[in-house]
Amino acid sequence: STPLGLFLEEVSNVLPSNLNVNFSSTAINEGGSITLDGSFSDPGVLDTHEVRIDWGDGSPQEVISLAAGVTSFAGLSKLTHAYPDDPNLGPDEYMVTITVTDDDEPLSPIEISQTVAVNNAIPSGIVLSASPTVILETGTVTLGGSFIDSGIFDSHRVFVDWGDGESETVVDLAEGVTTFAGLQHQYADDPAVGSTFLITVRVNDNDA
Repeated sequence: STPLGLFLEEVSNVLPSNLNVNFSSTAINEGGSITLDGSFSDPGVLDTHEVRIDWGDGSPQEVISLAAGVTSFAGLSKLTHAYPDDPNLGPDEYMVTITVTDDDEPLSPIEISQTVAVNNAIPSGIVLSASPTVILETGTVTLGGSFIDSGIFDSHRVFVDWGDGESETVVDLAEGVTTFAGLQHQYADDPAVGSTFLITVRVNDNDA
């Protein structure tokens, strides 16, 4: 008779490969967002996978767990990220890094990175309110206003030219503040020619 034998076959894990990630955009204005989706290869059809996304701006990483045999990721809320402000220092860029690991070798990820440019948004849409708009000489006008800036962490400086040759009024606004009020100016005399002054307001943000 033939004795029974025992044969051991070693099956090694194959790491994921061919990671491909698509970005909705690689250049946005602050306040905008990007969305990504991706896919990879793994012959281990019973492997589960973990996708990690580092958005490069210091926010917590997003972690996505994929079931066995699933080798693509798309359409999840975790795959969309907003950048409320462009970087204060250096180039206006963030490095987004995506890693994928399988359950057999979680310390051996595959990785891909992409630079996303986040551009400063210039303040716009200034609306002014002056009261009163008709005064006697030596009268005082009170001015308020608002503007739009999608960079919600920007601080701003408001310059008011009262139109009569006197010094500008300068007001610094804290981060995220886009309104100003109660700015007062006295007009000592009526114009030599005509009867009006033109008030001009400029707004700068801290990035530009």
